[in-house]
Amino acid sequence: MGPREQIVEAYLAGRKAGRKADPPRSCPYPADDLRRRAWFIAYGRARPVGGADQGDE
Repeated sequence: MGPREQIVEAYLAGRKAGRKADPPRSCPYPADDLRRRAWFIAYGRARPVGGADQGDE
């Protein structure tokens, strides 16, 4: 698998984790890995916004 495919795979995994509301520490990539950045971007975009547990009024 090439670098582009690895980035896409990390992005999709981050999106899945965000939708499941997994904790951010569940990212499997080390700090110096570009896949970590892709994972966190997708994670942040997929996280649900609002909700009863976040103090919405």
